[in-house]
Amino acid sequence: MTGKSAVRMAAAADRNPALAATPYMGWNTYYGVGGIFDERTIMSVADSLIARGLAQAGYRIVWLDFGWASGRRDSSGQIVVDPRQWPHGLAWLTAWLHHHGLLAGIYTDAGSTGCDAQGVGSHGHYRQDADAFAAWGFDAVKLDFCGGAQEGFSPQVLDAQFASALGNNSSHRPMLLNVDNFWAPGHVGGGLPSYPNSAYANYRWAPQLAQSWRTDTDVGFTSSISFADVLRNLDHDAAHPAAAGPGHWNDPDYLGPELGMSGNEAQAQLSMWAMEAAPLILGSDPRALSQQTITMLENPQVLAIDQDAGGVQGVPIQQKGSGQVWVKPLADGARAVALLNRGASALTISTSATAAGLVPASSYRLENLWDGATTTTGGPITAVVPADSAVLYRLTVATQLYIAAAHTAHVTPTVSPRRAMVRRGDTHPRRQAPSRPRPFAHRRAATRSQVDAQRRAQVSRALSAIGAAKYRALRDAGSPEIGMLREPARSALPGPATAVGGVRSLWVALGLTIALGLLCLTGMFTPVRNRIAIGGMPTRVGRVFGARGRR
Repeated sequence: MTGKSAVRMAAAADRNPALAATPYMGWNTYYGVGGIFDERTIMSVADSLIARGLAQAGYRIVWLDFGWASGRRDSSGQIVVDPRQWPHGLAWLTAWLHHHGLLAGIYTDAGSTGCDAQGVGSHGHYRQDADAFAAWGFDAVKLDFCGGAQEGFSPQVLDAQFASALGNNSSHRPMLLNVDNFWAPGHVGGGLPSYPNSAYANYRWAPQLAQSWRTDTDVGFTSSISFADVLRNLDHDAAHPAAAGPGHWNDPDYLGPELGMSGNEAQAQLSMWAMEAAPLILGSDPRALSQQTITMLENPQVLAIDQDAGGVQGVPIQQKGSGQVWVKPLADGARAVALLNRGASALTISTSATAAGLVPASSYRLENLWDGATTTTGGPITAVVPADSAVLYRLTVATQLYIAAAHTAHVTPTVSPRRAMVRRGDTHPRRQAPSRPRPFAHRRAATRSQVDAQRRAQVSRALSAIGAAKYRALRDAGSPEIGMLREPARSALPGPATAVGGVRSLWVALGLTIALGLLCLTGMFTPVRNRIAIGGMPTRVGRVFGARGRR
């Protein structure tokens, strides 16, 4: 079976976008604890995820990587679960995790063994292992290709076969699939894999099978991650942003704070992973992390950039020296803007709101998502960024110059990522652009009398709730709560479309009045008077032009 036919067979039934409508989050054993862990280790880490707030922030998948299996099968072909490592069994462990509000992930290799012929792989047992993972209650599967590549297999063929088995498991349990073909071209014995079978080409076919796929090799080793490798993976991940979207994500590898990077570097990694809409899997041991790092990982404003419902991957739009500007359109029309300094010394990096894709306006609101500072700018965005660091902003229009659409449809990258891996003829799934809302469709038409009535009703409710005496005291003291009652509701004010329609209706009414006067002078008033008496023309005219005025 060819790679394309295998993918076509698996694609229809296997990838479930609902399993990762936004990039998934969690923790994995590989970088933090290595390949030696057991039930007690996993429960201890899970307790830490909960106690330190990481689970509540979204890091819910507890993922067992290489090392969970004994490395052998029984006579029926089932993977042997070591009772010394898992005394209660894996089904008990997943039930315990689910009871505590967490999810469970597991690992296998598409080959017959893992790396360097170690451990046990799933080749020849895809359906059997998929059924076992489902029966044990796992929610996610990482499909490695370390052993598969060393055996000379095609990842496109084998991963499609495994995805089909996973999607059709006998328990009918939906499970997220992460394709972990991490090999760069020529890294296996100096000749394999070829480019089409490398991590750089996963995005061509994996979006049809899986919820995520690796875009480069590992960012490091157990307990050792370098910022240089983080930047390398960032660039390769950025080479094909259109492949990512709700239900299918580019995966640049795991987060690794306190595993060799400085605090600024770890913060920059999280910033850029959020800009790229990457899955956020923590590789570090949460039990050993400082509280400062925990606070960084839980920053709700930064996580909201990663988890934005629009699912658009950010792109670099400009570069000068070691300074880069990245932009990510958000679902509400705002922009996330990252100023990234890849160099060894502090750097002033500048851009503008219009370069970020917002409409021309008299002012913009600029929120620094790391220090919480909010400023207003007329357009320019400038910051002094320390070495190996990133500044992350949320940018919105504060005051528009004129009536216009709230935001542009997309941002076009104007900087090619370093060592870009997009080749002529590459294809990727295309997503339908969301329809634009009609301008002013959300505005409610209301007259000033309606606003006054609304304000009187608010005051009446306030008097009933707090009493007249307390209301007068709060009013005289200038209480903001009472001040809000004096403010007409913005949604109740007539919008521009209503105002335009109102002016149009006045001109129509004036024209009708003049026409009636002329008819009176010419002695033709009687038929018109009869038409008015039966409610004809003025009512119809008012209905037609009034409706048009509200559009």
